[in-house]
Amino acid sequence: MGSPRLEQMNGEADFWKQLAGASLTNLYAFRQAVITIRQRYFDGVELLFPDSDRSLADLTKHTEELITSFNDQVIKNLKTR
Repeated sequence: MGSPRLEQMNGEADFWKQLAGASLTNLYAFRQAVITIRQRYFDGVELLFPDSDRSLADLTKHTEELITSFNDQVIKNLKTR
């Protein structure tokens, strides 16, 4: 059985993992909704302002990088056990 501190850290890591996964899912869903609406109702014309579009792309990219980094760290920790 692990120490209370280790269990707390594992719980916090699980919380952040869930949050990052849910955030990325929402970002993908939002992007797909924008694409669908743009194609269906606006003849493919971009709906978002360029800064907003860039911010959405950056946020998605950084969230993906965060998840990749987390997964790499988990794999690294499993290999050292």
